[in-house]
Amino acid sequence: MNKPFTLKGYWFLPNQEEQKIAGILSFEPGENMRLELFGAISQKSPEEYLRLIAENWDKNEIIPVIHGHTSDGKEFSLLNCIDGQSSLNFNAEFPLTSYIVNAAIQGILITDYQEPVFNKIRVKLTQLHEWLGTIGFQQSYNFEDSSSNFGFKLPESVSFSISGDYDLSFNSGYEKYNVSRDELNIKQSSFVEIKIGSLVSYRKLGEQIFLFLDFLSLGTLSPIMIETMTVFNEEIDEDGKAYTNTSHVFYKSEQKSAKGLKKDHDFLFNYETISDVFEEIIKKWYTLDSEIRPIRQYLIESVQPIGTFKTNHFLNIIQALEGFHTRFRNKKMELKERLEDIVTEFSDVQLVKNEFNDLEETLNSAKDSRHYYSHFFKLKNNKTKHGVDLYHLTIKLRILLVCCVLKEAGFTNAKINDILVSGKL
Repeated sequence: MNKPFTLKGYWFLPNQEEQKIAGILSFEPGENMRLELFGAISQKSPEEYLRLIAENWDKNEIIPVIHGHTSDGKEFSLLNCIDGQSSLNFNAEFPLTSYIVNAAIQGILITDYQEPVFNKIRVKLTQLHEWLGTIGFQQSYNFEDSSSNFGFKLPESVSFSISGDYDLSFNSGYEKYNVSRDELNIKQSSFVEIKIGSLVSYRKLGEQIFLFLDFLSLGTLSPIMIETMTVFNEEIDEDGKAYTNTSHVFYKSEQKSAKGLKKDHDFLFNYETISDVFEEIIKKWYTLDSEIRPIRQYLIESVQPIGTFKTNHFLNIIQALEGFHTRFRNKKMELKERLEDIVTEFSDVQLVKNEFNDLEETLNSAKDSRHYYSHFFKLKNNKTKHGVDLYHLTIKLRILLVCCVLKEAGFTNAKINDILVSGKL
């Protein structure tokens, strides 16, 4: 998904191929995918189209699906197409219409986001290979005769049940394989796959992938981006013969940047660290109550790299802690008591013990700072933090939020203690 393209073809609404319009689909990584049409796909007259533009100048028309046949013989389903910068030139016989495309699926024509046509999705994610740590290379050196033995074998796939009849697996493949008489060039890559026993929609499979993307973002403390995405329809026909329809997916994704990525030794945890309990944890992650999802999202956002620290970062963390304790621990406590209760729950986690050794001072600062930045007036015995001091207070509170989310995801206090190392958060 990180290679730009421009495709010419004919485009039409589902079941209306006889009303096809010529146009160009263009894709540039990090930019909106755009469809430019030489006419109105709904076959409106120029007069009617002009009237609609005038009446809906402040609104964007959304077409759920547009189908296409490109000049290189490929089929496309364009999903959630938003009208953008369409125009009508009175010197021309047709309007020029433009759509911003949310996602493009190559290789299949579907009629709706919710149409159940896929049962497997495979994605390559930034940081996944490093997080997994699976290496297929083996090398040995004989000092006696200065000989070197080199071997490579793709790591075996590992699979886990995550929810219902959904399975998640980690697989490896060749990103580059070139062998000649005097050169060997192999590059290994890793993928995550989610498979279900029945057909579901693209949206449903996508939701499952983004749940894992959040989990990987937490584990690596990095922003995670999708590099490639493929969806599959694997079925057995009436004669008992298996067949697979493979479709590549393109959508707007931020360009890969090394700025926010961390080295594997800076990860909060990797697969090897939790491999003995991974299936239990990932299953719990996928079945977490919907009430914790906003709290989890605050945490995921808080570990992303930021250019400038702002008071909202502090408020988001402390509100997430307050919401967590209200929903899952005790509904009738003041903020200071809630924070103290959370600190007590994780008092056997060494990093928490170290960071909250001045407990009373820290809790008063958290309470007064939340009150000040929420309502903009000071309490009587003001302990409000500002600038760098507020930033350091936020980092302390974020440690508590990490503990809360990990605990709800199935991590024991002992495992949390193992993976929380000073300086990573």
